[in-house]
Amino acid sequence: MDKYVIALLKCKGIGNVKVLNYILKYNKNIDAIKDNIKELIGNENVSLFNYYILQAENEILQNKNNGIKIISIFDNNYPEKLLIIKDPILYLYYKGDISLLHNTSIAVIGSRNIDKNVELLTRDIAKKIASNGITVVSGLALGTDINAHIGSYNEKGRTIAILPSEFTKMLLTSARTLSSDCRQSFLWPTQRRRTSALANSISVYV
Repeated sequence: MDKYVIALLKCKGIGNVKVLNYILKYNKNIDAIKDNIKELIGNENVSLFNYYILQAENEILQNKNNGIKIISIFDNNYPEKLLIIKDPILYLYYKGDISLLHNTSIAVIGSRNIDKNVELLTRDIAKKIASNGITVVSGLALGTDINAHIGSYNEKGRTIAILPSEFTKMLLTSARTLSSDCRQSFLWPTQRRRTSALANSISVYV
């Protein structure tokens, strides 16, 4: 069923809000969704839709072969908070402990270019967040992001790393600089808005 979310979003002129409303209109019933697909995508996309399905299947399979899973609106455990924002997020690729999405969390975001004082401050704040059983959410870039994870790791805390694209060698190399003695999850595709959408609150360092 996840492939239908991806395929629908590939259709010209179809955005996240339209797809969400369409799926909910038919109560996530995949048979009803398929039977009435032309209602949403129109005639111009019908001829291409099977191709989009094939693309989605290949995308999901390729990620699966790399140990990357997918969760979408069709999953009963999909976080409601990702669907109530202005531009809803209908699916995520992930690697790690997906249950962290349901934890109380704080997003720590900021610049890639930080001095030593901000680096230490970021680690200290993240460590305090983790010590209270709260999950740290951040990207995986150098600077604020990576130090937020390090601070949580130092407390054996739980973190969610939001990635802007697939799990590239560069990003995973950065991840390996961190301790493995924690519960962690990597998510993509995403942007800053997904970081804030996942978290209960946001802490910004520049």
